Amino acid sequence: RQVHQTVSFGLLIYLGIGVVGGAALWGFATPLATDVFKISPARQADAVRALQWAALGFLTGQVQVYLQSLPGALSRYDLAGSVEACFGVVLPLLTVGLLMLGGGLVELIWLRIALSCLQALGVLTWLMRRMKLRWARPDGETRRTPGAPNCRVARRVDTERFRAFLVARLWPRRP
Repeated sequence: RQVHQTVSFGLLIYLGIGVVGGAALWGFATPLATDVFKISPARQADAVRALQWAALGFLTGQVQVYLQSLPGALSRYDLAGSVEACFGVVLPLLTVGLLMLGGGLVELIWLRIALSCLQALGVLTWLMRRMKLRWARPDGETRRTPGAPNCRVARRVDTERFRAFLVARLWPRRP
């Protein structure tokens, strides 16, 4: 039961981080596009829309990162490695394919959100079926002593969204 509570508490922490970070990104989308990135007025609407979608991507990315850390925390490195390898190959291939077909920054973010959701759902399904993991409301003791997966937030910086932004910004868009 304590394992279930610890995992549930970690998921709540990552959901909270995702909601707060996503809300901040959504709320500051316009100032980021105009003042920080200094995007030309002709492309500002697209940039703001992309940043707003990236806010959802931040939320889904946080949940995906947490769920992906659980197989490793449970010493199931075979699953953790195979899932990361699979999506590590699929994501760049689909990204290049999307860009070659003329997809823009928003479409690229949609792709990454969809793949994050797919990966998180796959790992969650595996955890629930194979490991019999279930939701358990964290008690006071669980909240005071977070497990190893809960501490990963301090060490992990999600660079995938930034990398996607740079690739899409630098890739010439077809008229």
